[in-house]
Amino acid sequence: MREELDNILEQLGATCLTLAEWAKAAAIMNGRTDAKAQYQALHAVLTARGGICSGELEALHSYFAARGLRVADLEDKPGFSNIFIGAPL
Repeated sequence: MREELDNILEQLGATCLTLAEWAKAAAIMNGRTDAKAQYQALHAVLTARGGICSGELEALHSYFAARGLRVADLEDKPGFSNIFIGAPL
């Protein structure tokens, strides 16, 4: 799996995973090998590297979009609720 993540990073123009980054990615993936797990692991690694400013995160979004995946579905976003706790009914 590490080779696959390194290949994705290589296609993005980023450097390969270090041992510490691989440990972090493996912990995030927790044995899963699907695209969502790969995206979440690489997103965390690139964010820790400071990829927000360098455009690597945008390249990551584009990569998974090119694979036919919707990035909006890959990110874990909390659901919206319009219930106000404590409001009189």
